[in-house]
Amino acid sequence: MQPLTRFVLRSALTSVFTLVSLALPAIATPGQWVRILTDSYGDTWYVDAGSIEGRNAYRYFWSYVLYQTPVSHDNGLAYSAAYYLSVDCPKQLWRVRYVRFLDQKNQTVSEYEPGENGRLGDSSIVSEGGAASLKFVCSRRRS
Repeated sequence: MQPLTRFVLRSALTSVFTLVSLALPAIATPGQWVRILTDSYGDTWYVDAGSIEGRNAYRYFWSYVLYQTPVSHDNGLAYSAAYYLSVDCPKQLWRVRYVRFLDQKNQTVSEYEPGENGRLGDSSIVSEGGAASLKFVCSRRRS
């Protein structure tokens, strides 16, 4: 890889991680963002490894998705989204506890905090990036 290309990529990733850190609530401040994968849609998935907390079979963590193509959402276009999720690792059941959709300038388009009432999903309805994120999180032991 050419030095200029490496510099541009490093600069872009640093900017993304800085924007993510600024956009997320204080709970996500550990900022140990790990790129999980870029899926077949071109969306890039990250998990904050520093935010993973283990409680028995459950893990709680922050995830961030950078969309290749903006997604139409309530109050405009979302270019990325930050999620706080829980997962029952043995059963592969997950729940969205908080989500914030962000525009191109990293401003909030909309946010929801369903908490315990968040949608409960299983591995049959999770996306490629979501499945890889759950696998990553469940492979980690945090307390």
